[in-house]
Amino acid sequence: MVSVSSHSGPVALLIDGDNISADHAPEILRLARKAGELRILRVYGDACKLPKWDAVPGLRMVHSGRGKNATDMLLAIEAMEIAFAGACGTVVLVSSDGDFTHLAQHLRERGVAVLGIGEAKAPESFRRSCADFHGIPAQPAKVVEPVGASARSAERPSDLDRQLRTLIAQHSNGGAGIELKILGSLMSREGVKIGETPERTWRRYFIQRAALYALDPPGPNSKVRFLPAGFNGD
Repeated sequence: MVSVSSHSGPVALLIDGDNISADHAPEILRLARKAGELRILRVYGDACKLPKWDAVPGLRMVHSGRGKNATDMLLAIEAMEIAFAGACGTVVLVSSDGDFTHLAQHLRERGVAVLGIGEAKAPESFRRSCADFHGIPAQPAKVVEPVGASARSAERPSDLDRQLRTLIAQHSNGGAGIELKILGSLMSREGVKIGETPERTWRRYFIQRAALYALDPPGPNSKVRFLPAGFNGD
């Protein structure tokens, strides 16, 4: 197995979200950063089915739709656009799909260094088409941490959560919740800028507080509703 090594120039990280689990995100980002400065960070796939990828900080979710091979085609098109524009000297392709073999070869013919990251099932043809390839386990290791005071406090409603609960209750139709884009607009009028918080987006904020909120359905048209049980005693 070849490890990812350092290359000069900006790096584009392109992830096949339909093929690789978001549970691998920390390891993928760690490996990609070894290649150099990450200038472009994108994950491709059907956003309606990939809420966990959409919630990873720093990555831009590129919705490819639901057509057959739509994700592969969109990723390949944008990878070649990056190559033609000379925006990045290195492309990190994250997938276990052998269909990206030709893409990797074309990128290298254009003078772009190609680093591959994928699971053990990635075919040898794809591995060999990359300058470097790093394998990741099919099931990422789970780290079990003790629940301490800080972890418990994260589930306690804050003043912002109480403000959100009131707003959701006011604008929820029959308890169905409120669309994220509408909520974001209303909160902006209240002076709350989610982009200035560690979560950066309302979707990530609510996903990280699963005891307080529920998103339904997943995807770009999600509505959020608060969970009364999470606010008990508050």
